[in-house]
Amino acid sequence: MKRAVLRPGTILLGLIALAMLSIGSTLTYSTMLRERVVYSSAVIVSVDLGIYSDAGCNNTLTSIDWGLLYPGSNKTKVIYTRNEGTVNIVLFIEATNWNPETASNHIALSSNYKMQVVKPNQILEIALTIQVASSVGELRSFNFNIRIASAEAT
Repeated sequence: MKRAVLRPGTILLGLIALAMLSIGSTLTYSTMLRERVVYSSAVIVSVDLGIYSDAGCNNTLTSIDWGLLYPGSNKTKVIYTRNEGTVNIVLFIEATNWNPETASNHIALSSNYKMQVVKPNQILEIALTIQVASSVGELRSFNFNIRIASAEAT
C-alpha cells in the first residue's frame, strides 16, 4: 500500500474545495491587497505683495495724491512694499491707463527700484518720482495707475 505524501498547501486546497462543495458551485474569493505608502510633502509657493504708505506696513496704500504740479517740476512720494509670499521676488513698476492718454507725452513716472531681489517678509522702501515736462500743452489735470507687479525671482 502506498502512502499519500502531503505537500504544504495540499490540506489547504482540500479544505477550500470542501468549503466550495458545501456552499455550492459558486466560487467567491478575495484578492490579496498589497499597498505601499509613499510619504509626500510640499510647500505652497505664493507670490504676494503688500503696498503700504508707512514703514511699519500698517496702512495699505490704495492711491497717491501728487497735489499741485508745475511744468518742469518733479515730485517724489515714498511707498513701502513687503514681500508677503514664501519665495524671493522681483518687482515691476509701470504707469498705465493714462487719462487723458496724451498725459504720458508730458509726464513720466520713475522709481529708485533697481530689480533687487525682495526676500519673504522683507520691507522695501521705494521712492516714486513724477517728472513734468517744461511744456505740457493744454494738459491741466490727469490721472493714471501705478502698476506694481511681482514675480518669483529666478
